[in-house]
Amino acid sequence: MLAGQESVATAVTLTLFLLAKHPEVLRRVLDEVDTVLGELPNVPTLGALRKLCYTEQCIKEALRLYPSVPIVARTLSEDVSMGKVTLPKGCQMIITPYATHRIPHIYPNPEKFDPDRFLPENMRGRHPYAYIPFSAGPRICIGYKFAMLEMKMLLGEILRKYHVTTIPGKEELCIKYRIYHQSIGRCVVAVHTQSSSAAVVRSTWHHTVCRLRT
Repeated sequence: MLAGQESVATAVTLTLFLLAKHPEVLRRVLDEVDTVLGELPNVPTLGALRKLCYTEQCIKEALRLYPSVPIVARTLSEDVSMGKVTLPKGCQMIITPYATHRIPHIYPNPEKFDPDRFLPENMRGRHPYAYIPFSAGPRICIGYKFAMLEMKMLLGEILRKYHVTTIPGKEELCIKYRIYHQSIGRCVVAVHTQSSSAAVVRSTWHHTVCRLRT
């Protein structure tokens, strides 16, 4: 269940962290969630999730900056020329989404968290393999559409009830490569409700501990 659990957990954790760091973006997400999901009594419907367009842009931008899977391996089915180098058939290629997603002429100011990169008009003309958090082509992750719905539902349900802020001194991440990206130390945000003090949520991405103080 690595593909269906760890990757989604990592993406949701990082999206919440980035939203906490960018309150103006978080405000837009909260407004959208309130508009789309605010009147729904229970679990969001598929139709409602599809209306969370800006929330989806935020998830995509979080996955651009911190793709859950740091590398993708492919075996060449034929010789491939790359400049003066010819890679032979059978050679294994390692593709790094983390680096691909930071190519400056494709993503200006690539370190900036900017969900508007994924507005339809800003995506027009972008190479289809310039964004590969789920890989791409005939071997793209078969569950990527479900994963996106799952992440939108999780974020929607969390942000219907809470909003998040950073904690002083804990605003930066240092990541390490494993099967999935992991933080060195803990990814920490404060979670607020309308009727409680801040709750500290600490995540190491592969294990999350929540402590709520009401």
